[in-house]
Amino acid sequence: MTKQSIFDGLDQAFGSEDLQAADMKTLRLATPIVTNERLDKLVAFQRAWLEAVKRHGKDGLAAAQQEALAGAGLPARELGELEAIVRDYCGKRWTMRVLEKRYRELDAKQKQGTLTDVETEKLERLQDEMHKIDPLPGLERRYGHEAVAIIAAREEELIELHQAVGAALR
Repeated sequence: MTKQSIFDGLDQAFGSEDLQAADMKTLRLATPIVTNERLDKLVAFQRAWLEAVKRHGKDGLAAAQQEALAGAGLPARELGELEAIVRDYCGKRWTMRVLEKRYRELDAKQKQGTLTDVETEKLERLQDEMHKIDPLPGLERRYGHEAVAIIAAREEELIELHQAVGAALR
């Protein structure tokens, strides 16, 4: 007789969708609150950090961090938590923007009748996959509809900052 674990049959007792929904709810409850005021402070921090990095150079990242934190108006921990949410959003939305741009380019070529066979295949894949890979529903399940809506309202600004911070770290 094999020894049974208390976890045996757990996947049968609860559907995986039920467990995922519960996990998302738990994660959402642990998510820091996203408000316009807090987002303003994060943006101000990131801009101050970028300016400090310009002055100090890459060897002065620690000094730039301390300088930006001094005027941030939020503790480092809270900034880090909020920044993680914004990074997640911006990274996924930037990727979608790239795919949407490529889709528009291929679609325009198709309308002109200048698509190659390889491009036709890519366009068909994009058409099939675009709705499946939309990150917004998953972000809303993870962080909450309100939080994502607040971030989405400032998407352009936040993605620009996201790219600038990434470039400064390279």
